[in-house]
Amino acid sequence: MENTLASPVTKLTHGFNTFLVQVYGWMTLALSISFVIAFATGYLLERSPQFATFALGAFPFLLIGQVIIVLVLSFFATKMNVVVSAAMFVFYALTMGLFLGLTFAVYTTTSVVIAILAAVLVFGAASLYGLLTGNDLSSWGGFIFMGIFGLIIGSLLNLVMFFISPGFGQTFYWILTYVGIGIFIIAAAYDTQKLKQLAYEGEQNGVGMGAIAIQGALILYLDFINIFIRILMILGKSKN
Repeated sequence: MENTLASPVTKLTHGFNTFLVQVYGWMTLALSISFVIAFATGYLLERSPQFATFALGAFPFLLIGQVIIVLVLSFFATKMNVVVSAAMFVFYALTMGLFLGLTFAVYTTTSVVIAILAAVLVFGAASLYGLLTGNDLSSWGGFIFMGIFGLIIGSLLNLVMFFISPGFGQTFYWILTYVGIGIFIIAAAYDTQKLKQLAYEGEQNGVGMGAIAIQGALILYLDFINIFIRILMILGKSKN
């Protein structure tokens, strides 16, 4: 049985609505940058072999850069200058766009747009639930962490299974895809409610809301991207 929110930590704090506008504003900006870059990258990959060679060569370096940025913003955003945090977040969104562009080159534009709209609806519903529900979702944190960890291990194992038993590997791929959507839908609701705690702690510690808003935007941005990618895997129609 879930507990009803009663602690001041999880109640709306002073100026929380303004904080939410900042969070969703940064998230929307980052998503817009990522999708514009992704469509442009997908277009260039199809028409420029030189760009395709460059993109594939830069892939490992971009991946390392992304991991570093996520770690820095997750643990040190509140201690950094808000301008630096914002610049790192925008750069992360740009590199994510390059990664997504590799995927967009495979699927038709129509199916990509449909997947984006579907992700907006799914994420929006989950985020709204997390924001408005009177139930305390904090107990979901452990489940979400173990679920994401399981997805990572399962994905690595599935790479091996594709070589050993392609049929089983394909089936396991779809299982991971649908389970992944469920996990990140739950994560979107959980992380949205956690914004209340972030805002409260920032208020108590005298930390600027701008830095915390960027941190919250990154968390929700990652939830959205993970939901979108899995919806695209299901609904996407290959160009070939």
